[in-house]
Amino acid sequence: MHHHSTTTDEIHAAQIRVRMACCCREQPHPADVEFLKAHGALTDELAEMISFVP
Repeated sequence: MHHHSTTTDEIHAAQIRVRMACCCREQPHPADVEFLKAHGALTDELAEMISFVP
């Protein structure tokens, strides 16, 4: 049962996109957020940043 292996680079890139969006006071892309959640890579810090975006 081998799926497309997600690289840590992809996860890292998504985390950066989410972080940058939050820093710009913008909602991050839902696909990035779902992607990180699916891989258990949405950190508490990022989740908190997202929750503070208007």
